[in-house]
Amino acid sequence: MNGRVGICPQCLEEFEDGISVCPNDGKKLVLTEPNTSARIGQCIDNKFTIVGHLGSGGMGSVFRALQHSMEREIALKLLKRSLSEDRTIVRRFLQEAKGASKLNHPNVITLFDFGQTEDGELYIVMELLEGESLQNLLQREKRLSTSRTVAIVSQVCDALQAAHDAGVIHRDLKPDNVHVISGAGQMGEFIKVLDFGIAKIAAAQHTSQLTQTGSVCGTPAYMSPEQAMGQEIDSRSDVYATGILLYEMLSGQPPFVAETPVALMMAQVRDLPLPLGKAQPGLNISPELDALLLETLSKKPEDRPQSAAILKDRLTRILDGPPTVRKINVDTPPGDLSYIATETHTAIEKTDAPSPDTKPPGTHPAFSASTMDLIEATTKSKRLPWVIAAVLFVAIVAILAYQWGGKDEKKKFKATLDAPATTTQNNAPIKTEELTHTTPKETNSGKTATNTGQTKKVQEKSAENSVKSAKPPETKKAVLSTHIHIDSVPKSSALFDENGVKVALTPYVMARPAAGKEYIYVVKRQGYLPEKIQISATCPETRIATLKKTPAKTKKKTPAKTKKKTPAKTKKMPTFAR
Repeated sequence: MNGRVGICPQCLEEFEDGISVCPNDGKKLVLTEPNTSARIGQCIDNKFTIVGHLGSGGMGSVFRALQHSMEREIALKLLKRSLSEDRTIVRRFLQEAKGASKLNHPNVITLFDFGQTEDGELYIVMELLEGESLQNLLQREKRLSTSRTVAIVSQVCDALQAAHDAGVIHRDLKPDNVHVISGAGQMGEFIKVLDFGIAKIAAAQHTSQLTQTGSVCGTPAYMSPEQAMGQEIDSRSDVYATGILLYEMLSGQPPFVAETPVALMMAQVRDLPLPLGKAQPGLNISPELDALLLETLSKKPEDRPQSAAILKDRLTRILDGPPTVRKINVDTPPGDLSYIATETHTAIEKTDAPSPDTKPPGTHPAFSASTMDLIEATTKSKRLPWVIAAVLFVAIVAILAYQWGGKDEKKKFKATLDAPATTTQNNAPIKTEELTHTTPKETNSGKTATNTGQTKKVQEKSAENSVKSAKPPETKKAVLSTHIHIDSVPKSSALFDENGVKVALTPYVMARPAAGKEYIYVVKRQGYLPEKIQISATCPETRIATLKKTPAKTKKKTPAKTKKKTPAKTKKMPTFAR
């Protein structure tokens, strides 16, 4: 009993014992595909016993089965019987088996065996996977976080690169063909890429012509433009499909949606995808990731990342990102106050202090906006209480001295405060004995002299505290970012490495080279002169190539050729002897 069902066209009675003629009226039965439940317990090729049904697809059904020789459970894929009668489909099935048998990578499903049953059914034996398809995962969670998406897509890229290196192009990459195994990888999820059933084996051009120009294979929602038009494809078609996966995982839907397969294929060829920032305004997507995604979905293969490995590398660099540096603008205080920078590498940019003549009206000399900015900038510093106390102490002393002094004292003291800060050659704090003190004239009441003496003591005490609080620590070396941004004017120019291989389109983010290593890149664009960029371990974080337009060719005027005048030949007169 092979599990096929026959239906009589006359009495519509069903027969499951495999007979071909209705015993009631002698009519020939219309045979249908076997009932999957009827397959349970069936022995295939005396090697495998089916124990459960896993799913069905366009090419056939997949079952859980027991392999007798190894005593292990495997996944058994059986080709539809109706397709087994088609020579072209049979060759495609064998093509899948041969292509998959070449692959040996952790992120690619392992093929154990393939063959044909006594009834003529073709089968393929694969490793049995736990977990779920990416399609089921997306249906449940709608969209995934950026870090989780990059972790999954990076493993897909690893699988595709291994296949491309073996000469195999998947051609039908979609969520149903990506299997997610939870808790099996470093990121918590391990990925297996399945179903090379309609894969093209680029190295076997002398075999079946199944995937030549004019034959369209794949799923329209994930087809590359060249695949939708039935053109010859290469590994960059899989890179395009990976971009669609990436788009769908981040936004919750593919970039192109249509009612019919034909309309979808036309959209792949004609329409431009919306940037994720516009398609889903609430998404927190970096501009670098959005730009890479649009580049991956370029209509022309040469405008995409040129391999799955390059796509993975750029995704990983964007996810890591350069370290964030927060900048605070402050006036230059007396001495070196760079220690106020917090341990999170907050950068303090020093600017020239304004001159006393340029102070805004009504501003007291003891306070400035930059002083308050400095206090605010040190909010997270461990020395915050001491810094605030020192600044407030100096301010209070200045106010008291200003109020207690006489008119002459006020003028001189104001001049002292408005004078530029005195520092040593190495920006060391000023010394106490270098402070200038003035003695005002005595008055009849004698109060001015007493106040002046108090002012001197307060000033000396203030100077001592200023010296203690302004003592600079050891300066720290500047921290270089771990990544380098390469850009160009105009943007979207091609970036080539030293070997002339196209790496990407600008803008491009790369890891900072190790010490002692240097790389030369060339930025090219049609209509512009190429520009070289040198990348080293110590180069700035951003390198921009400004391309110059190719100068217009001017035709050189060639002077008109002048014909040389040749003198007329004179005939010699014969001479006669005399």
